[in-house]
Amino acid sequence: MRRASGVAVLTLLVALILGGRQAAEDTDQEVDAAMALAHVMAQLQPLSTLDDPSARQRLASLGSTGVLRHLELQVTDEQGRMVLSPAPAQKPEGPISLMMALHRHFFPPGERRTIAWAMPRPQGRAWTLSLVASAESEREEAMSGLLDSIGLLLTCVLGMLAVMRFNLACAFRPLRQLLAAMAELEHQRDGPLQQLPVMPVQELEQIRLALRQLASSLADTESQRRLLSHRILTLQEDERQHIAHELHDELGQRLTALRLDLNCLARQLGRESGPQQAGLQDSVNDLTRHCTRLQADLRGLLTHLRPFGPTGADVQDGISVARLIELLQSLVHSWATVESDAASDDPGERGVPRMQMSVSLHDPRGSAGTGSSLIDLEADPGQRRWTHGHRLPREPALALYRLSQEALTNAVRHARSARTVTLQLALELAETADTTDPASPVARPLSLHWTCTDDGEGLAEASRATQRGNGMAGMRERVWSLGGRWTCEPGPNGRGLRLRADLHTRLHRVRPHEAMASAAS
Repeated sequence: MRRASGVAVLTLLVALILGGRQAAEDTDQEVDAAMALAHVMAQLQPLSTLDDPSARQRLASLGSTGVLRHLELQVTDEQGRMVLSPAPAQKPEGPISLMMALHRHFFPPGERRTIAWAMPRPQGRAWTLSLVASAESEREEAMSGLLDSIGLLLTCVLGMLAVMRFNLACAFRPLRQLLAAMAELEHQRDGPLQQLPVMPVQELEQIRLALRQLASSLADTESQRRLLSHRILTLQEDERQHIAHELHDELGQRLTALRLDLNCLARQLGRESGPQQAGLQDSVNDLTRHCTRLQADLRGLLTHLRPFGPTGADVQDGISVARLIELLQSLVHSWATVESDAASDDPGERGVPRMQMSVSLHDPRGSAGTGSSLIDLEADPGQRRWTHGHRLPREPALALYRLSQEALTNAVRHARSARTVTLQLALELAETADTTDPASPVARPLSLHWTCTDDGEGLAEASRATQRGNGMAGMRERVWSLGGRWTCEPGPNGRGLRLRADLHTRLHRVRPHEAMASAAS
């Protein structure tokens, strides 16, 4: 507003200066025109005493000067012949000519105004003198002034537009920052919004404050939802622990007692002979095998319900990297034995995809003992001591196991025409200094990048697949509850499906005697 006011004041000053200058020039021209008319009248006064040749000569000198302004002097003799005719007017060129033509078209000139009187001659024959008003010269002068005014007005308008454009650019520059911050807020990142400076426009400042309040409310709501989701998942795991405990204590003990009774019965039948005892012996052996298989199924179910074993202080403190790798390997290997009694040895042909797994560590400081920043923890047995000496918190470790469990199950059940399923886990350590005391536990920032990829037909719409069932939705909810990022996208070359979870936690180094005990177990 201040810049626009400055341009308006400057334009007004220029208009006043130019107007004053033009007024001075017009005043001088009017005075000169009046004096010129008086001079002409004074020169015409003695013509009545001059003979015709002298009078014609004086009239010719007056007509050649062209001093009259907006007037034309004409002299005719007694027979109407032109003694003195006005000099031909010089036609204007350029914009003035066009403006005069337009003005003449819309505002046609009226009748020519003439003042005439008789001038006696010595021979007794009078001449007629006429002063004719020149509308075209007046029109030319008016159009010239109008063109100057239009030029001044156009300059003022252009200046105002330039100032308005500059003001809008200055006003919209913070608006672009607001839009960028809103785009980040859509992805649940309110950092840029909190870092916005004070807006120069009051309305934009109100929008900024409203957005900050909205972002704060959304953050509180997200935090509450995340906490609620985390509590629900914790309750699920606690319920699984309770069910596993009941199965282990009740059904497990009964199966163990049943096996002992069957073994006792088998020994008693072994002491006797006869066809009836032989048939009973076979039945007891079958019951023993069924009982053994039932116990194996029960152990698998207990592992499914509580993969880290009974919840104790050591489990609450975290899970060693080695233990997590073993659990993931057991998941992959369990699917490799499915339908092993089929005729073909190719997993892709017998309906179960081939399972692959890799676990890698990226440590910019090379503290795993090899000096290399990228290490394959699964393929390198020399890293066993390192994997046993570092623990992950229980929650992200359990999330990785549950994600792998659900993803492999979905791949086998729903990934049609899939021949290979690849499970990958990458541990990326932050570049932070390690302690010099090897007996002191150290926590380093750690990023976990988990992916599961298959080469099947994929999903047409991953969002609808997430809404249809509980599997994908539960995986996404579990990652979200831990503050991670979940991605569901097509696999390489647009074929198959790739699930990705990115979690952020801390890697804890345990004391040497604990690491040795974990490695020994």
